[in-house]
Amino acid sequence: MCCLAASSIGLCTNAIGVFYTPVAKSLKVLKGTFAMHATLSTLATALTSLKMSKVIKKYSYKKILLIGVILSSGATWLMSYSTSVYLFYILGILRGIGVGIYGMVPITVVITNWFDKKHGLATSLALSFSGLSGAIFSPLLSSWITCYGWQMTYRFMAICILVLVLPALIVP
Repeated sequence: MCCLAASSIGLCTNAIGVFYTPVAKSLKVLKGTFAMHATLSTLATALTSLKMSKVIKKYSYKKILLIGVILSSGATWLMSYSTSVYLFYILGILRGIGVGIYGMVPITVVITNWFDKKHGLATSLALSFSGLSGAIFSPLLSSWITCYGWQMTYRFMAICILVLVLPALIVP
């Protein structure tokens, strides 16, 4: 669950701001215009999260997790090829839906099911990894943008999203 929090909230939400300036310059749009994709992503995450507790009870958690990570990492990968701010908006929404599928609500539901006692402590510990990963990945992504460009960094980010979720996909 720590890796899921690091991937969904930390990487896809907390560290996304490093792309604002380079992508906005490249697309020749204002930073706020480009940043709207992050707002749309967060909104999509919130709306998706509203339904996730019911969905988790109805369907296999592994399948739900797989769909979420494919959406978020796939949309992030496709952002590297985007040349339009409107395509970023669409991909941001798709990434937000993916994050909502495997982010905050599923993490807390799974932890609550695992821990009868001290599930608050377990939840806090797991979700603290979202801030930790944001703190680690923000400078790392900035460095990659400087060295490799924002397009390649989006691809690296997509791979990191997938790698962080792999333990949850593999563990029964």
